[in-house]
Amino acid sequence: MSRFIAALEKVLLPFAVKIGKQPHVNAIKNGFIKVMPLTLAGAMFVLINNVFLSFGDGSFFYSLGVRLDPSTIETLNGFKAIGGNVYNGTLGIMSLMAPFFIGMALAEERKVDALAAGLLSVAAFMTVTPYSVGEAYAVGGQLAGRGQTSFPVS
Repeated sequence: MSRFIAALEKVLLPFAVKIGKQPHVNAIKNGFIKVMPLTLAGAMFVLINNVFLSFGDGSFFYSLGVRLDPSTIETLNGFKAIGGNVYNGTLGIMSLMAPFFIGMALAEERKVDALAAGLLSVAAFMTVTPYSVGEAYAVGGQLAGRGQTSFPVS
């Protein structure tokens, strides 16, 4: 096994080093590293909403036999709304944050204005985003992980 790994290192390592030194690949890596804390926060709230605050038929707690009165479920739905807002502010606009941070990372590497580059990256992304597929209009339809944004796009 060690001979196989040594052969892979001999063949792949020089190629990986060349790719690792490429500034655009580094910018993509650094951009996604900056998005990661927001992704984790959004994922935690999705988990809380879908596992711990769901009490309807087919939910985790329903399968365990936990039944709540309607007033408690209404209170928990208020907490689910907060979790939904956190989702919209993190994962819901992830496709807008990623180009911003990637553009910023590339600008920082090239030592130019990072904020302007990030905003320009988002503008370029929005420019090339398709707003219609055939006869159907899908304004902002694919801007999030599941296809929704937290703000109206017109």
